[in-house]
Amino acid sequence: MINNLIIFLLTLLNIYNLIILTFIFFFELFFIFLKWKSIKFYFLSSFILLKDQLQTFLKGSNIILKNISLFILIYIIFLLITIFYDKDQKFAQIFFHGDAVEWYLKWSREYYNNTVPKTAFLRPQMWSSNISMFFLVLNTTQIEMFGKIIFNFIPLFMLFAITSISISKNNLTYFISGCLGIIFSLKMTFGQATSGYMEIPLSFSFLIIMVFFFELRKKEFKDLQRNFVILSIFLFMIQTKELGWIGLILLLYLFYDKEFNFNFKNFRFLFLIGLIVFLPFYVYQFFQYNILADNDVFKLLFFDKEFHISAGHDLKFLDLKGRIILAAKKFPIYILLPTLLCFIPKKKDKIFILFTYFIVIYTCLWFLIFSNEIRYLFPIILIVCLIGYGNLFNLIYSRYEKNFKK
Repeated sequence: MINNLIIFLLTLLNIYNLIILTFIFFFELFFIFLKWKSIKFYFLSSFILLKDQLQTFLKGSNIILKNISLFILIYIIFLLITIFYDKDQKFAQIFFHGDAVEWYLKWSREYYNNTVPKTAFLRPQMWSSNISMFFLVLNTTQIEMFGKIIFNFIPLFMLFAITSISISKNNLTYFISGCLGIIFSLKMTFGQATSGYMEIPLSFSFLIIMVFFFELRKKEFKDLQRNFVILSIFLFMIQTKELGWIGLILLLYLFYDKEFNFNFKNFRFLFLIGLIVFLPFYVYQFFQYNILADNDVFKLLFFDKEFHISAGHDLKFLDLKGRIILAAKKFPIYILLPTLLCFIPKKKDKIFILFTYFIVIYTCLWFLIFSNEIRYLFPIILIVCLIGYGNLFNLIYSRYEKNFKK
């Protein structure tokens, strides 16, 4: 997250080069070494903890639970095949269609050439600036396999995160439902999950926030430590894609739940530091490129007819009623079903309630404003499957225990 600001400033000063980058790398490595105990995430060790949890679960006589280990093995094999073999992708190239080529690849190359790019749609450039570091190390913009590795490992990081959540809930069904969410994120997004688009990394950022909320419930954090992690994960979210700005409403939960002891002083600290990291890029964009004038994001938000015609959108999208009807017709069943399932449990977890409300707000905004593209729903696939299908599996298992288990 902070690298985005550092690269922006270095590029602005025209001193973004391999020597400076090497110095920054070792400085950050030294900082991580010193502060590792305070900043490490719980889910880094979650596979070890999952093993212990599996042993506890599998001691029972339930045949379903006894076969979960086989399910996990099959799932991991499937995931690895999905990640490392895709006939539509080239090994040395991650950006190969759409916005990934039009914007994210272009911006990475411009950073490599010591030029601060002009943004589009107010999009943040954290991923582009960070991927430019690999170009700098390789001294070429033609080999992108290191960027490809980053994107392809996101599903594995998601696996760590859902493992942590299932342990926090002491319920393996959420591991299974989370795995389904990862599979849908990989296979229902038209190759965008690992091809340089930001929707799935944004989905990962929502998941990290959920993990951290569960961590806050279980552990006591010092104010500075807690604020550092909150700042990091929320900056990661809002600097991944502009749709991530909607996720800032999740911060309200910290005020709502008194056990977190999060007050206005903490919020003021996060707000000021967040502005220092986040705002310079947009201040530069305003003065250098005058991005508030003739910006496509405003044409999208205010339904400019010429813009939507040029983008190939149905003219019915310009009318509220027509927009909602069009959105309803193309709303995917693999998101609709688990969304409905989010509301079935009688005993509801407060964190899951929070994210259920977030899913509803996000979906309503999609229907009302940005349903011109179905990919804008992709960021919620994982969390909606995790909660929705997890609730369904819990319901099925509880009915099974009630009616058949002796």
